[in-house]
Parts: sequence; structure tokens; C-alpha cells
Amino acid sequence: GCLVGRKMRHSGRSSPVHDAVVSPKCVASSYGFANLEDTTDVLRTARSDVSCTASTPPETRRSAARRVIVMRHGERLDDLFPRWIEKSCLSGVYRAYDLNMPLVLPQLDRPMAHFDADTVLTEMGTVLAQMVGRGLLINKTLPDVVYASPALRCVQTASFALKAAGYDDQVKIRIEPALFENTTLYPEGQPKFATPAQLTAAEFNVDTNYKPIMTADKLWSRPESIEEYGDRLQKTLLQLAENIEATTNPYGPIIMVSCIFRVFEVIQFKLKKF
Repeated sequence: GCLVGRKMRHSGRSSPVHDAVVSPKCVASSYGFANLEDTTDVLRTARSDVSCTASTPPETRRSAARRVIVMRHGERLDDLFPRWIEKSCLSGVYRAYDLNMPLVLPQLDRPMAHFDADTVLTEMGTVLAQMVGRGLLINKTLPDVVYASPALRCVQTASFALKAAGYDDQVKIRIEPALFENTTLYPEGQPKFATPAQLTAAEFNVDTNYKPIMTADKLWSRPESIEEYGDRLQKTLLQLAENIEATTNPYGPIIMVSCIFRVFEVIQFKLKKF
């Protein structure tokens, strides 16, 4: 549950890269808290401070450097419970059999079998996403735009982070299939992702008008090598940074991306020169 921030300028290049790792633990320690239960006043102050940036002139906002916050999805349920669908549905209805399993599943209009290749977060994964959201708020780094891989665990991670920051009603999540992991990891074919309309019906604040860089069908149109996969992530991150709209942040737009682990390798090795 960590975040990596990177500054990008309009051309896709930046001055020396500024990487920052933000975790709930370091946020708490930086404020001298013994635990995160003591952060109520700070959260209230942070929200107030963030709202005061709206008066920044648009020309100033557009000329500032862009910051991209990349967040890996939280702990996935099938990593801990590989046969969770079979064991939780013995009575024909989902029922959690471990404290780290969600009590209820997202109310998506799809068969249980579709959760097999498109799993959900554990309870711990949810809590960590919420803690990261509070960290964003405390550090005054609330995003102007949020993108997520179509994987449900990534959408959940982004959603829980925004809700914990009290920001979910102000920013819609944009589903971007180009952020999905290497398709060769799915020899049985494309997972049955929930559509933006289905996610909205399940009370995720998703942007149903967003036009993705790449559709899921195009992503699966041909086999993809590891190198091609890295190139795709690199191009996607740069393009998302270029497409940002105006921001209310005086230090420049903030873009949050919720996706898979490999993107950190792309940031470290492929984007080092930018």
C-alpha cells in the first residue's frame, strides 16, 4: 500500500525526478501521532486548506509541473484464498468464512464466476486503501483526475482511497484498460470486467463519459511480449499526464493512477530520463 509520486511537465519531461513514497505509517509518524485515530482535526484542517486553492489563476495552474501518483491495488482476495468462490458459496449465497474476507461483495450485475479472474480486495486491502486516502488528504495531495485499471481490485482501491479522503463525490474514476497487466497472464482469455455503467450501478463514482486510450478488446487483439507490455505502460502514463485538465492546485495538476505492480518498474527504468 504505497504511493510513488513523479513530477512531469507538459512535454512529458521534467527537471530531476522527485519521487516520494507515502504510506499511512510515515504520514502518522510525520505528524507525531501514536495512531491514526488522532488525525480528525488534521483531516478537517487539510480539507479546509485544499478548498482554499480554488482562487489560483487558471494560467498559473496550467503552467505548473504535473504530479502523477501511482498506487498499486490493495491485497487481493484470491492471493490468500485461491478457492474462495467455491468455499464461500456452499449454500448458494456468498458468505465470508474468514475475518479478512469482505462481508459483502460489490453489487455488480454479473455471475459469481466472473469474480474468479477479476477478484476483489480483502478487508486488509480495503483498510490500507483507506489509510492511503487519509494520507493524501493530510499531505494536501488530493488528485484532480483519477485513472484506474479495469480490474475490480484497482477500481476498489481508488474508490476507497477517495472516500477516506472525503473526496469521492468530487472526482470520478476513469477506467483505462491500457493500465491493465500483461495479457499473457490470462491464458484463458480476457476477464469479464465490469463496465463503467455496471460499476456506477454498484455505487462506484465512475466517469461513464470517459473515452479510454485503448479498449479492452484491442488490448486482447494480439499476444503481447513483456517488452511490449512495458512500452504500453510507459506510453499510457505519459499520455495520461498530457491529457490533464485545469486544476485548482497552485503547485500543478495531480493525477492518481490505480493499477498493478509492474508500473513501478516502468517508472524506475523506462521513465528515468523524463
